[in-house]
Amino acid sequence: MLTLRPDAAPGQTNVLPLAPEGTPAGRAGYLIYRVYLPTGGDQAVWLPGVAFEQDGTTVNVPLCAPGSQVGATPDMVAGLSAAATTSGDLQFARGTSSNGSLFPNPDNAYLEASVTPPGGDNVVVVRAKAPTTPGGEHPAPWPSAANLRYWSLCADLPTPPLPVVVNTLPDGTVDYGCRADEATALDSTGYYTFVVGTEAQRAAIDGIPGATFIPFSTDNPTTPHVLLLRNLLGNFPYAVQNVPPDNNPASAAAVMGSYYPQAAVCPLSTLQAGGPAACLS
Repeated sequence: MLTLRPDAAPGQTNVLPLAPEGTPAGRAGYLIYRVYLPTGGDQAVWLPGVAFEQDGTTVNVPLCAPGSQVGATPDMVAGLSAAATTSGDLQFARGTSSNGSLFPNPDNAYLEASVTPPGGDNVVVVRAKAPTTPGGEHPAPWPSAANLRYWSLCADLPTPPLPVVVNTLPDGTVDYGCRADEATALDSTGYYTFVVGTEAQRAAIDGIPGATFIPFSTDNPTTPHVLLLRNLLGNFPYAVQNVPPDNNPASAAAVMGSYYPQAAVCPLSTLQAGGPAACLS
């Protein structure tokens, strides 16, 4: 059980503080519950129950109806869009911590890049050295010898509530626009190559050695997308957590070195013929 209370003391177990003194009345707050890799692999994760307690009375909060969404505030969306635009198309940077767009915290940090689906035969190629993460499907002590606890690359739409791409395929299955570290192919040198394209391009992309497909939105084929590189619990100097939140791609590249994601729009035929070097040279 986790408790939120205004008088939380440092070091209390399973207790989080509510908004600090001086927070304007009516200011919206968020309680974020994140699950990255469920024990045992890909399976359903049950939502926690929530209850309010005031003056000795407990009121249980009902779960939202299936398929309902909680909207993002306008400043969140504006902050994300501004950070991505400042970074420039296909240049990854860490957004300013003041934009509040992605709920950053000391353990979870993002690089952001904006791109509009290029259309035609074109795809987006993203390549860098992959950090190491713990293997297996069960909890492991942290810190460990791994670089990060978890990392992923996701394609999102910069509209409320900042949704990740979700494509329903003809067979009824769903393709989400995220690929975690464990689902990412690496080459013999430890580099990943993400290829962001349409579902119609997936078969061709899957046939490229070392490539990992990420989808653009089928329902929003011309809408700008935001690519988010997430680092969780960094344990090495090249983690996103060590990048200044200044919307500056050069700052990110200077800190991350070979772990900084290089990206470019490239014809799929060029990628197939010459590999990622043909697109990123």
